[in-house]
Amino acid sequence: MRQKLKFAAIVLLAIQPSCASAIDNLKAYAGPVIGDDLVFPAKPEAFGYAKASRMFKPEGSGPFPGLVVMPTCGGHQARHAFDVWAKAALQRGYAIMVVDPLTPRGVTAPGENCRPPTRVREPRLRKDAFDAAEHLRKQPFVDPERIGLLGLSQGGMAALAAAATGYDAPQDRRAFRAIVSIYPVCFLPNLQIPGRNGPANIHYIPDTRVVVPLLVQMGELDTEGPPQDCISRLQDWKDRGAPVQLVIHKNATHGWDQGRNFTRTVANGTRVAYRSNPKVTAESVKVALDFLDRHVRSPEQKR
Repeated sequence: MRQKLKFAAIVLLAIQPSCASAIDNLKAYAGPVIGDDLVFPAKPEAFGYAKASRMFKPEGSGPFPGLVVMPTCGGHQARHAFDVWAKAALQRGYAIMVVDPLTPRGVTAPGENCRPPTRVREPRLRKDAFDAAEHLRKQPFVDPERIGLLGLSQGGMAALAAAATGYDAPQDRRAFRAIVSIYPVCFLPNLQIPGRNGPANIHYIPDTRVVVPLLVQMGELDTEGPPQDCISRLQDWKDRGAPVQLVIHKNATHGWDQGRNFTRTVANGTRVAYRSNPKVTAESVKVALDFLDRHVRSPEQKR
């Protein structure tokens, strides 16, 4: 499987046009889906962290609204997808599918999926999210018409396209009722990608209309995914009446919810500082769940 993914990534790079004197504009959201589909848990289990996909439900028979949670490019090497987001949503009354898109595909080294050309790419991650939603819909305790999506960093980057026409209902699947993207990188400029002759600009937001309610939360001090890179590409849709909400948190870097401070080199070659911010974490969780309640829950389900 590792060789299959590696070969496919090389083929993709080979067919992309490149020129040493020009910058190519690559649409990360529009490529083919590479890799086998995931297998999801057959039943919910007691809440807890794992380097695997896990399904959780509140007490009772439901039907509950559902939420798919997609992790960062690090997958579940850190616990915050579980301990921050899934836990809070479960307590709010959502049935949860926390997706592990990396471990089943042999992507286990730290940061292995964090730099283009990634082993598990955004179109594959987006399909994983839709597959997870379909799995939730089959559960007797889930309301099949009320499924939301929440993505973190790379998971949030894959989620961006799921809010736009042409990508919101692939293969006639039902669209998500609402989407939350947490500190996504919306644009990577002038990036040197191994295997290419020249630099490329990578776009993560489609140029089609946003049609699914979309909340994007960003950090004021985020130098990996600067807020302006998202705002400059989404504000126009918002101004034209698209269901877009943009939130910038003060004193917040990328990964404010990860519960640790560290520094690493990111895709564009710069060193980025990550700083834990419990206050922003609490604020961002509340903003996200309030947004999901407005758009995913039915009136009679609201608390």
